[in-house]
Amino acid sequence: MTAELSPDDAIAAHFVGNLWTAIRVAGGPYPDTDDHHVFRELFDPTWLEQLALPIGDDRPAAQTVALGEAMRFDRPNTDEGLATAYATRPRTRIYEGIDARSGGWPAA
Repeated sequence: MTAELSPDDAIAAHFVGNLWTAIRVAGGPYPDTDDHHVFRELFDPTWLEQLALPIGDDRPAAQTVALGEAMRFDRPNTDEGLATAYATRPRTRIYEGIDARSGGWPAA
């Protein structure tokens, strides 16, 4: 007997399957720390655009957001600064833990 996947489980299965394939191609799961790979076609951008952000606008005011690009992380101090920085150069938004505000964890 096979169970049907929920829509969320189907999204997760697709995401993890593609990601694991890229990790294995890159020599993972534990590649050298200086061995970076870019897989631009890993996910179809139209598929990614339809996924909701897990927090979105419901982010607590005290929770910091980092904009990440390669190994550079910027943390605008205000919501307006975040919106401006993202509009100027879109990057990955990283919603940090409410108590997280260190420069050490991105390198890990």
